[in-house]
Amino acid sequence: MQSSIYNVQAKDKIRRIELELTSICNLKCPLCIREIMELPKQSYRPILEIIHQLNEYPNLQYVTIAGAIAEPTTHQGLFELLAYLRKRKIEVSLYINGDSRNDVYYVKLGIIFREMLGNVYFTMCGSTQELHERYRVGSNLERVLRRLDTVNRYSNNKGILTWIVFNYNEQDFEENYLQYKQKYRTEFFYTLPMNEHFQMNNNIHLPDALHKIYLDQIDRTDYNVRCPANKNDFVQITYDGTVVPCSLYRLYGESHCFECSEKNLAVLRSNRIFNVAEAESEDSELPMRLYYDRE
Repeated sequence: MQSSIYNVQAKDKIRRIELELTSICNLKCPLCIREIMELPKQSYRPILEIIHQLNEYPNLQYVTIAGAIAEPTTHQGLFELLAYLRKRKIEVSLYINGDSRNDVYYVKLGIIFREMLGNVYFTMCGSTQELHERYRVGSNLERVLRRLDTVNRYSNNKGILTWIVFNYNEQDFEENYLQYKQKYRTEFFYTLPMNEHFQMNNNIHLPDALHKIYLDQIDRTDYNVRCPANKNDFVQITYDGTVVPCSLYRLYGESHCFECSEKNLAVLRSNRIFNVAEAESEDSELPMRLYYDRE
């Protein structure tokens, strides 16, 4: 029997955790994992239970609050959790859609982050409402940017704009990204190949160059897989408290951790596409995302 690619590390070795607070989201993004996984419609743990679990990791330094299936701000206890992480001097990367609460909420969020290590990340998917909501179904771009401005005003500029690039908005990104970069601290990334793997019955997928590469590689199983989670002392805690190596392992299983395959990494690099599947890479705080080498 093949041995596991992931060896569970002792909790005192873990320095980085990606924390998924709930199974709840106010948006209906067409490539969301919610479309392929059966999940409870409304599920979240009491914040004290989450804090108790985090207390089991004495050397924790970084927490990414994101989750592949949920919107963190839908959890009523988020501010209490942030206060706990601030007290422990843990650096926080909070990824939110910026469109789940009223304006006052984002004022409070900015005030909290003024005293915290870390940043708040707001996501956009196009420079116009039409492009933005083609993927972020249910989101209003003007509100998202207004709330990013609010967080920046009250947190001393700890808000960051992230742009997800798909096939349908790649040209828009190329034409408008630098304009946003002049106003905001920015990052961009390419989505996971959800349609390529799971055929989700829509026409939103990776940019065309990436799409063709993945389609060529997708069924070529390769068990020569490294585990960046081990290298980076990282685990993910899901909405129900389950500990898994990372989002990719949870999504694909051990037999096809596509993005961590040595063979497929070579293919991506040969096409000047770098995989940063490390839990928190040296180049970005984004966990497990695909980037172009744009230099």
